[in-house]
Amino acid sequence: MQGFSRGEFCSVQDFGLAYEHERRVKHQSLWFSEIQSTLYGICVRVHLLDVADSYISAEKKAKLLEHFQHFQEPAIITISIGVLSPDHTQDNAFVQHANKLLLAFMHFIAAPGVKFKVHHQESTPLVKNDP
Repeated sequence: MQGFSRGEFCSVQDFGLAYEHERRVKHQSLWFSEIQSTLYGICVRVHLLDVADSYISAEKKAKLLEHFQHFQEPAIITISIGVLSPDHTQDNAFVQHANKLLLAFMHFIAAPGVKFKVHHQESTPLVKNDP
């Protein structure tokens, strides 16, 4: 992946549809009479060695590195994350909240000495984050 260095991660993010769960009141319009939620999917790509051993053990990392080397591929893993909200409006505040959760998660799983400063997203070319 060009332009994707150690200490950086990239993500692709998108909304699922507003999912209907149960009808609350029969005589109201369908939109207002059902409990709904929104699923926001995030796929993160990160270098394997930038992830702490507490998230992926050293033994599993060693096995994964062997496979990446065998196939002559960069050691980049994909992590899938789902953010579920009872708010069915897909607005900017929800996206900002999901990205705040994502950044906290990435800092939590970062290997010692790794400080993610750059987050590449599909929607913007480059977003710099301060921890």
